[in-house]
Amino acid sequence: GITCPTPFFKEAVKIAEITKQYNKKIINVIGGPHSTTFPEEFLNTGYFDYAVLGEGDFVLLDILNIKNKSKLTNIAFIKNKKIIKKEIKIIQDLDKLPIPSWHLIEIEKYHTSYILSKKNPAGPIETSRGCPGNCSYCNKKIFGWQFRPKSPERVIKELEFMLEVGFKEIFIEDDLFSKDLVRAKKICDMIIEH
Repeated sequence: GITCPTPFFKEAVKIAEITKQYNKKIINVIGGPHSTTFPEEFLNTGYFDYAVLGEGDFVLLDILNIKNKSKLTNIAFIKNKKIIKKEIKIIQDLDKLPIPSWHLIEIEKYHTSYILSKKNPAGPIETSRGCPGNCSYCNKKIFGWQFRPKSPERVIKELEFMLEVGFKEIFIEDDLFSKDLVRAKKICDMIIEH
């Protein structure tokens, strides 16, 4: 599985090419903003089996578990030399997403530039998705135009886990953390309390 914003298109294709040269049976899945907007650009290279459209949180699991591609959502693939794009569904309740398994990686090996952070390791947290702005120049179509927040309690639980595994600094990756000011203030108050 590879995620790819547009500037890394060539690198993503090269990685997929290398994996297919190593073993043609490896299933390459591409996701991210570029995949959502232009899945055919990846699929036509011949190195990708699936392109994720929109949110891909459960797509990999579905690809592994569902034998009938026609039942899948949020993907594009080639069938009979034709690109098939399936329905894009968004996750309404973000609290149902599992907390990222940070404990499975050696986070101390990953460093953020000191231009961006003061302490390492630094990690990202997503407390909401979506933006109602619908600006023509924006690549956030991947998360849709509906603002969907995690509950403050879930955010605190995730923050506590990140600190437990050793993160020294945490970045909020949301497009609109302060869209719901009551929620944002509650999260800040809960951080102070904890």
